[in-house]
Amino acid sequence: MRTGPVARLLGAYWVGMCALAVALEADDAPVAAAAAGAAGMALVVRMTRMGVFSDGRDLRCVSWLVTRRVPVADVTAVAVVGYSGFANRFSRSGMLSMLVVERASARPLVLRGTVARAATVARAARDVEAVVLGAAGAPCRPGPRGTRADAKALAHETRAALAAVDAAFGSPADATDAGFEAAVEADALQASVTGGLGRSGMGTSAVLSGKESCRALLGRTDLPPAQREAVAGMLAVLERW
Repeated sequence: MRTGPVARLLGAYWVGMCALAVALEADDAPVAAAAAGAAGMALVVRMTRMGVFSDGRDLRCVSWLVTRRVPVADVTAVAVVGYSGFANRFSRSGMLSMLVVERASARPLVLRGTVARAATVARAARDVEAVVLGAAGAPCRPGPRGTRADAKALAHETRAALAAVDAAFGSPADATDAGFEAAVEADALQASVTGGLGRSGMGTSAVLSGKESCRALLGRTDLPPAQREAVAGMLAVLERW
């Protein structure tokens, strides 16, 4: 998968900022201007190499600044999520999407350099997943690329799930000694999800953090059925973002 016009446009913005810095600082700060010019040229070269590639052993993910390699054997899925990055102040986009590589041994790898129209990213996800998992035509895991009304409905379900978790765990200040640690974890889960939840969407980092917190809570052996059910419901909602 090569980068599309949206990613190139964002890269061009930064190249333009470097060019502006060169123009403004050329006389007063020649060293800084030279550094900005070098950074701009390096970014131009890097933009020609951006994308997601596989040699059969590793998945090489080249973004604006860094290159990450993921062993093919470690990839479990290639998901599509709404773009959340610098360009939109890390709020979830309903029009643009990006890839997330889910791994067995580590946290999901968010590839913001793959930002493009939702349909373009969905096709890329199918292609990448087919190559990596050896399943031609394998469907990618659906992400938040539905309509604004769908996003609002899901945001409403997320708030309901948060209320259920709050009712099941209560405040850590009121918890017994045996349930204090779980209540603290549940409180952190609610904070991370609430912090990324807007009226019609949720940031990618909040979704990923929330799912990780849910799985950690479900891994505990001391949760009563009501608390386990509330956390499982929260995870089920987050999986749909």
